[in-house]
Amino acid sequence: MIPDLFSKRNKPLPDVFTYDTIPSKLRVQVVHILQAAMRGRFYVDGVDVWRYVAQTIAAEHGLLELPGIEYSQYAEPNFHVACMNYILKAEPEQALDIVEISFRFVSKAAENIDFARNTGLRMAVAQTAITDLNHRFRESGVGYQFEDGKIIRVDSQLLHAEVVKPALLLLSTKGFEGANAEFLAAHEHSRHNRIEPAITEACKAFESTMKVICDSRRWAYDKSKATAGVLIKVLIENGLVPSYSEEQLRAVEKCLLGVATVRNKNAGHGAGATPRDVPQHYVSYALHLAASNIVFLVECHKDK
Repeated sequence: MIPDLFSKRNKPLPDVFTYDTIPSKLRVQVVHILQAAMRGRFYVDGVDVWRYVAQTIAAEHGLLELPGIEYSQYAEPNFHVACMNYILKAEPEQALDIVEISFRFVSKAAENIDFARNTGLRMAVAQTAITDLNHRFRESGVGYQFEDGKIIRVDSQLLHAEVVKPALLLLSTKGFEGANAEFLAAHEHSRHNRIEPAITEACKAFESTMKVICDSRRWAYDKSKATAGVLIKVLIENGLVPSYSEEQLRAVEKCLLGVATVRNKNAGHGAGATPRDVPQHYVSYALHLAASNIVFLVECHKDK
């Protein structure tokens, strides 16, 4: 639980998120959260979690061991301390990697009561830890949040709360696994500043959502030519979108086609001899437009 202190009430929250720096204060706060949730050595099915985290991150980052790990005949190496020190000292992207993989265990305990019971990590404690982590990100003006087992980039707190989170929630339901994986992949690409793949994955998630709806309702469409425009037409012809008027209906269609347009103009086709320089705000636009349309379509699907 984050305490309500005068120093924080008297200080406005940052208006603009940063992505390439992790303040030392935030790093220390994250360590405190993990310390409170998973005290000292932490085991899952007899496996030392911190050993697993340390060895996994070391391998992925091209290290033999995390800095500070020492082997001795007299004592076991303290992987837990090495992981905490890595969060405190590693480069921002590397620090986020170890935070993400650590919080996946916390997330599993927050969602699975049997896992929580077997590890001794109470479900309420795990849920609080995730809430506190995301609060610390916002408080520090660092544009990331931990959602659905991944750290994803946040460009607008309002849009994230009102659009991205509902999209993730809806896509986590049965049948939308493919669209969910694509939507999360788009955020992962965005976090690493991979602009074109992020736009493409966002559009794929949008199209996959429409395919799932069509397939579940047995609405026929040419699977070899299932572009966004084709799928939108199928949804409209079958009355998924409210048809209050032809003009309003076409306005919705144009809005939905906006995602496909972003991809076709900026990421859907080869760049040719000259590499493209696609601005980051195009990714934000594609992610938020895809998310809002996914929420709209799935809610229409549920309501019908």
